[in-house]
Amino acid sequence: MRLLANLVGLALLTAALCCESTVAWGQKTGLETLVRDYYHGYHMLRAEERDGDTRAFLVKHFKGSDPSVVHADFDGDGQLDYAMLLKSDTSTAAKLVVLLCDAPTRYRRAYELDITGYSEEAYLSPLPVGSMVAGVGAAEGENESPPLKLTTIGIQLIYFEKGKVALYWDKKLKKIVEVGTAD
Repeated sequence: MRLLANLVGLALLTAALCCESTVAWGQKTGLETLVRDYYHGYHMLRAEERDGDTRAFLVKHFKGSDPSVVHADFDGDGQLDYAMLLKSDTSTAAKLVVLLCDAPTRYRRAYELDITGYSEEAYLSPLPVGSMVAGVGAAEGENESPPLKLTTIGIQLIYFEKGKVALYWDKKLKKIVEVGTAD
């Protein structure tokens, strides 16, 4: 009888530890499921898929956060959205994607940019509300757009030591807009 009680106790303890482990890992599993469901054949861009200089910078400056993801409300509807850097499981293809949340478990594809030639140097950073963004043309100062103050959180795609692109929700156009910015 005592052996049976010990086995039951061990089984309950094991079950509790498994449940605790599932909760602790749940968020990452949820994000991996999201990528798999919306972008089959892709995965989050990993640290080891970046070049050495970019990887060293990210390790130093992104402690505890993933430079391949920005999770924030980009369109101002109160729902948290995702911007993610993804890499193909079978080729060198890579892209930046933005998924807008329409409901707690329903997303829609809002933006996609091919970054295949630059994925080794790419990472993401949020642009806080109130940030000023202004686009520039190919030559310094050419075709500059007037500065714009962000009213929602934006996304900054950074190509390590090469360039930056700002992405933000345009309320009039009702879509994500891309602006090449100066370094």
